[in-house]
Amino acid sequence: ETTKHFCLFSTVYVCMFICIYCLLCSAGEEVVKLQELEGNTVTIHTGLTGVQSDAHILWFYRPENVDIRIVNSLVFKGETNTDYDSERFRDRLQLNRTSGSLTIRNISREDSGVYNLNIITGISSVWSFSVDVYAPVLKPVIRNQAEKRSVSLRESCSPLCSLENGKDVSLSWYEEKERISSINSSDSSERLYLPLNKTNPNNSTYTCVAANPVSPQTTQLNITELCFINTGKCFHYHFDFVFCLIRADVFRLILSTYTVSGLLCSAGEEVLRLQELEGNTVTIHTGLTGVQSDAHILWFYGPENADIKIVNSQIIRGEIITDYYSERFRDRLQLNRTSGSLTIRNISREDSGVYKLHIITGSISVWSFSVDVYGE
Repeated sequence: ETTKHFCLFSTVYVCMFICIYCLLCSAGEEVVKLQELEGNTVTIHTGLTGVQSDAHILWFYRPENVDIRIVNSLVFKGETNTDYDSERFRDRLQLNRTSGSLTIRNISREDSGVYNLNIITGISSVWSFSVDVYAPVLKPVIRNQAEKRSVSLRESCSPLCSLENGKDVSLSWYEEKERISSINSSDSSERLYLPLNKTNPNNSTYTCVAANPVSPQTTQLNITELCFINTGKCFHYHFDFVFCLIRADVFRLILSTYTVSGLLCSAGEEVLRLQELEGNTVTIHTGLTGVQSDAHILWFYGPENADIKIVNSQIIRGEIITDYYSERFRDRLQLNRTSGSLTIRNISREDSGVYKLHIITGSISVWSFSVDVYGE
């Protein structure tokens, strides 16, 4: 009878021990969530400080439902052997055997997923980490959605903030430091638009803020630049074959056979008209001298309406990327980012049409040019 009681007590004790042990182990399988910025070097910290020196350490990566072994580190005959198995992470992984932590260099959005750590000594312990990698959020653009700019603020000023959408991106308006409206969408292909619904937006400071979990970008509303008529700015010039003809209702820029100095006058969205000789190298001058260094510059062309993008120049991660798209102008275009001016080499009569320049900083500025090319 005593033996039965002892066996029963031993069985209960062992069961209790196993239950407690399992509870302790299962706590390690809770998922730790990490949010990281694309391009960074990221370390998945375990919080451990002294992993057993002869431990067998494995890291697995699960982009969807299949675990892929990416690190296998063990001690064999007194020597530590660490293999990095995955082509996806080639030369970008580094294991710390003291803590079990894993470092990933130049992490990308494609590296998002679940990472599982197994440390095997006498027992197997498991840690899980869910990693979401985000691209830097883009800078929001503010434009006036009213059709005409006017000196009448009430009639014409309707600021609209917009942004190319992305994962977990939100777009918000702030009045001073208080958020007054916000929008987001789970459809990443859908551009975000958020109007500023204020009758007198010049009475306070308004900022449009784009953000995802790892990065914010802000654009402050400049109500004067956005919503009032540009009464005209003139820039000094001196170059061959150009003079500036000014009328009260129309601004025209016409080529002449003289070398002159004078003023090049900006006319907002009025059309500047150019007449060119076929075969020449022609520069469409904007009259600007210091375009903001991080500006997004686009040129469009069309025989009647400027709806074909021919130049796209922007700053991506600190690098200037300028693309020339059109087969029509193949190898004949050159953009000057300082002035926004566009040079066309060996211009032909088929290049006649409308050219439109967009310069995007905190807002969008547009210039239109009508170019007529003539034979000799």
